[in-house]
Amino acid sequence: MDYYSSPDNNQQQNNNSLSTALAPDQWPQNVVEPNVWPHFLWRSHPPGGRHNICLPIQASFPELVDLLPIQLLFSVLYLLIWLASIVGNASVLYVVSLKQVQLSSVRSVFICSLAASDILMSLTSLPITAISIFTRDWVFPSPFCKLMGIFQGGTVFVSSFTLTAIAVDRYILIRHPTKQKIKFRTAVSIVVGVWALGYACALPVGIFSSTQVYPPFCGTFCEENWPDTDEQSGRSRIRKLYGLLVLIVQFGLPTVISSLCYWSIGRLIRRQMQKRQERQVVLLQESKDRMKSQKNRTNRMMVTMVAGLVLAWLPMNLINLWRDFNSENSANSEDAKSTEWYSLIFAACHSVAMTSAVWNPLIYSFFNPQFKETIRTSLERRRQSQAAAALLMTQQHQQQGSAGESRRTSARSLSAFMPSSGAAGVNTQNGSNFLTPKRGTKNCSSKSRSQLNSQRQFEKLIGT
Repeated sequence: MDYYSSPDNNQQQNNNSLSTALAPDQWPQNVVEPNVWPHFLWRSHPPGGRHNICLPIQASFPELVDLLPIQLLFSVLYLLIWLASIVGNASVLYVVSLKQVQLSSVRSVFICSLAASDILMSLTSLPITAISIFTRDWVFPSPFCKLMGIFQGGTVFVSSFTLTAIAVDRYILIRHPTKQKIKFRTAVSIVVGVWALGYACALPVGIFSSTQVYPPFCGTFCEENWPDTDEQSGRSRIRKLYGLLVLIVQFGLPTVISSLCYWSIGRLIRRQMQKRQERQVVLLQESKDRMKSQKNRTNRMMVTMVAGLVLAWLPMNLINLWRDFNSENSANSEDAKSTEWYSLIFAACHSVAMTSAVWNPLIYSFFNPQFKETIRTSLERRRQSQAAAALLMTQQHQQQGSAGESRRTSARSLSAFMPSSGAAGVNTQNGSNFLTPKRGTKNCSSKSRSQLNSQRQFEKLIGT
């Protein structure tokens, strides 16, 4: 799956003809100021290269993704998708891990697995593939070529398999409500099996991926080199077979199984509503409207679940299928123009596929009534706690101000009835020290009772 390692899926065909584009005796030798090509097209060759200068791949095989406006547009698009995915899935993991959402333990396991796989996909497949699309070479360390192929492909498989497991789990709960439900340990075992199977399916990509250098062109290229690859066309029968298996396992089977499960769920719900109407011959119009609204809402949600999977991954699978079975050598001069749009179309399909990491937390978590109610309750409790804390602080400031004003008023009243210190020889400071403790004790007692009442009111507001 080249879209896991290198987005320029015709790169290998192009690179196979790079050495024939310029014969070895025509390669420039130690040119300092090139006269044939513009100076900005030249840059230093990587260490260990054959020549001191090299030619970027964009110079011989230009594509639309090389244009700056297109790169800026997709950079903003990828950034928005990345931020929405990280924030959405991290929020799901935060809420579920702290047990703030009252979901069944089995469903929580599947939802956490889906959120974790989407986060890993956003951290690997999204940025690395996006960078490789626009640079059109491998700018990362060479060992990452194999590792990223496995990680990127594995997260995509895990996400699809987890969506299928969620659909099957919901079907079992509705179809057999009285039978024993899936236990927590069983759900954990299913998730572990899903992750192991997903990365096993992506393992061939890492095994047959490697970095290649094609003088006199700059940089390295992360490519899939299958055992039976034709050096002229760059095609492989094993690669075609693997591409078909990916289409079936990653997209076909999850789509079919999820569609059947949700179709069966909708059919069971319709039957239950019909039986309820038969038992209750006379129904108010309000009850009929409520049942109809509930049925429509359920149908929309199930259609959204299936449509999210199909619309996100269908374009990506179609473009990979076209690449695997396109036997023409696009590196020829006449056919090169037909590939100018390829990376642009690939970038569009890849960005659509990455939006699945945005829709999944919305569809399977935030659209869940229990999930939304729990988040609303948590936010309301936090708001009440902040309001109670602010009220307590305000009361304390008011009490401190009242106590200070009371002491100042008492001191002025006392000084009005006492003779002056010069006439009677009375030390007003000592008198003040004599009278203040008694009134101060009363004020402190009143202040303590008021603080205790405020503390009780605060605890009542936050529900402790």
